[in-house]
Amino acid sequence: MNLIRIVKIVFTALFISATFWAAADPGGSDESESAPAYSDAAALVEEEQFAEAIPVLLELAQSDEANPDIYNLLGYSHRRLEKFTEALDYYRTALELDPMHLGANEYLGELHLKMDDVAMAEERLVVLQDACREGCEQLEKLQGAIETYKTEGSVDW
Repeated sequence: MNLIRIVKIVFTALFISATFWAAADPGGSDESESAPAYSDAAALVEEEQFAEAIPVLLELAQSDEANPDIYNLLGYSHRRLEKFTEALDYYRTALELDPMHLGANEYLGELHLKMDDVAMAEERLVVLQDACREGCEQLEKLQGAIETYKTEGSVDW
């Protein structure tokens, strides 16, 4: 396994873990009904069991329609299964709910690279540059992916 793939796996695991903890109940009171299902879905995504995660995420989306994290993971799961049209729809939904969602902007940019559309990936990069003026992981990852795409002509995730 090459170093780039290992780094990508580690960053994906870190992002999913951060997404899970951000969705947790910060008050420590009654746990949200969707929290266990979301953690189950996030764990499935982290384990790269995307087809298994999708039904759990879809069920969550029915009860929590305004949660961009759910749609972001739906987009990510579909993208990893190479269902690009569906992934595009889910990322767009996440960004309608939260236009500055860091993960959705990064992943949508990566999807555009996978679809050979560098200009659209660069649009997502501009959004991340605005959202992450001090820098952030998502900005760095998309910037690196665009540079790799421009030198190698493709992406391998």
